[in-house]
Amino acid sequence: MATRSAYDDGPVDRDSLRIERDVMNMLPFLEYLVDLPDVSRSVLYRQQFIDLLDEYASSRRSSPQFSNWWSWIADRDEGSRIVSYRLHEMGMVDGDGSPAAPFAWIFSAIHRTIQARGKGLVLKAPLRYHEAINYDVVMFTKYAFSNLTKRQPYYISKIEQELRFRLPNYIDSDSYIASLVQQMERHPELEISTDRQGLVFFRLRSNVHVKPPLPYTTAAAEYLNEALNCLQRDEAYPISHIIDKVRSSRLEGCAQDAYIARVIERLQRDGRLQFHEGPTFERSYFTFLRRDGGPSLLTTPAPGPPGIMAAPNMPHPGEAAIEKLTAAALKSLEKVQFFAAPYIRGEAKKMLPVNWTVDDFFAYITDGMQADLRLQYSESRTGQGQYSLASSVTVEEAAAKLTRRTLQLASIGLSLPLANIYSQAYGVAPPNWILDDYVQAILGHMCQNPVVMYNPTERCVARNPAVPVAAPVEATPASGGLKDRLPKKALSVKLAIADFSALALDLLQFVPIFAVSFLHEETKKCLPPQWTHEAYIHRVVQGMKQNPLLRLEQDEKGRAYFCRAADADTTPTHAPPTKDDEPPQKRAKKALPAITPAMAWTEPRPVAFPSDVVPRAMDLETDDTKLQAHRKALVDAGTPPSDVMDDARRQYLPPRAIPLDLVAMD
Repeated sequence: MATRSAYDDGPVDRDSLRIERDVMNMLPFLEYLVDLPDVSRSVLYRQQFIDLLDEYASSRRSSPQFSNWWSWIADRDEGSRIVSYRLHEMGMVDGDGSPAAPFAWIFSAIHRTIQARGKGLVLKAPLRYHEAINYDVVMFTKYAFSNLTKRQPYYISKIEQELRFRLPNYIDSDSYIASLVQQMERHPELEISTDRQGLVFFRLRSNVHVKPPLPYTTAAAEYLNEALNCLQRDEAYPISHIIDKVRSSRLEGCAQDAYIARVIERLQRDGRLQFHEGPTFERSYFTFLRRDGGPSLLTTPAPGPPGIMAAPNMPHPGEAAIEKLTAAALKSLEKVQFFAAPYIRGEAKKMLPVNWTVDDFFAYITDGMQADLRLQYSESRTGQGQYSLASSVTVEEAAAKLTRRTLQLASIGLSLPLANIYSQAYGVAPPNWILDDYVQAILGHMCQNPVVMYNPTERCVARNPAVPVAAPVEATPASGGLKDRLPKKALSVKLAIADFSALALDLLQFVPIFAVSFLHEETKKCLPPQWTHEAYIHRVVQGMKQNPLLRLEQDEKGRAYFCRAADADTTPTHAPPTKDDEPPQKRAKKALPAITPAMAWTEPRPVAFPSDVVPRAMDLETDDTKLQAHRKALVDAGTPPSDVMDDARRQYLPPRAIPLDLVAMD
């Protein structure tokens, strides 16, 4: 019997309930399998597969959901069978891992799935009641610290809104949420408070202060000194030191990847170090650069699609100047309020490359710095340009800036990495925005412009090679951006469903998902006075679910989103609106009448029917059956068929006729 949780105060039969949770995104795991050497020979049996999952859970490429689930699961063998059964369903492995039937990996199917990069590759696992609470406590605590690190309170209403869509109908959501919040409150760094409007939220305890992570430029300098000191004693500096420190920070999963990538990229540019790739990314390491001119161990990356190029080892002179001066501006703005633009022009003269004029070089640097989300450009009273730190950047402003930056990089044959967008977006997202949703909304707004495109394989934004170079370039779409499509006044439920459904279908042409958290923020602007926000957004989401072109799903973090239905018709149909947009009354279910047998059943008489395969003797004996049996006996004895018929006629005695006068009734 499962061990009950200390905080599960509900009835005992709760342990018999099962709640599904998305515990693993299969696509990163498949990419991890492809990068490993000799999986087909080293992972053949169940215990080897469990060891593989242990390594994946501790790697940088594992999602927080899988690491959370795999860390407290009691039966690793049961968990590995859930994963292997999902791989069997996807046609990627044969066998069950036993000595009689070892695993046989089908890498052709794995490569096809990775190239298709389809949605719905999420592993769902049934969890017991207290296990589901354990799982949600860990995940929502991470979300809380993500907000608190950015000096934003984390309201309990966000937890309620997330779980209302995720809990099954047979679970008491109020009791479940109360147990979850009670367990989160036991965290030594969190406490519950109430704002002036009476809303309850989590905040840091008065004696605790969670520091935001260091800027990656400062962190790279510290890791560089650590690597140089380590290489004085050892032959190699493993990057696992960097990964372990970043994973223990308050950064979210995707932000961790971007942060690690930027730090390692800075270390690779140092002329004293040489990067060596290991069997997996976590086993890579740095050494001192060899001066004997020997071949480098760096592998050459695979070429990307036309028009999308990865950043070279030697940076563009303009890009190197932008990176250096942006870092200097950010460091200076930690102490002062403004960073003067004339200083940039003076530094541009010192770094002026060959075949560049001062004005062109300064203009290139200015365009790159003004497109950075962390900096805000303005003019002083004297008309002098200056930069300040950006506190909150809307999705529209961020998309416009990053579109200009993408086009600037495309002019020199480069692209804008997704890691760069994450590093800039961290800390400037508006309140109540999660970092992943904020970046997804920016990408969706950028891709409305046909000049740019997102490449999911290279994880970057670049100029669309299908658009001619001579075509006019605009930073925002000519047809109006996302800001013009959002409602600005109160809307009824019917109109809100129609507007947001149309907006979701338009955005899903460019991005894979349409987050429900985006609806949660935007529906506040069109909320009618007679509705509460929770009831209003619930009706809107339920109405959008009726559209056959949309499908409501959950990502690996358990957050609800809409995606385009694969098997939907091209003509949308909507449910008929109810009167005054009020929730429809539930129809009472009519009780079915009791059905009682109206006739007495008797045992039927056995009757054998002729069969086409094996002849069976009939149970009923009549004159015809006697005649047929007599004919068969004569044929078996060798009598000709004609004689059989004649003899049968002679043997056949018709029944004697009874005179009618004998049976006449007086």
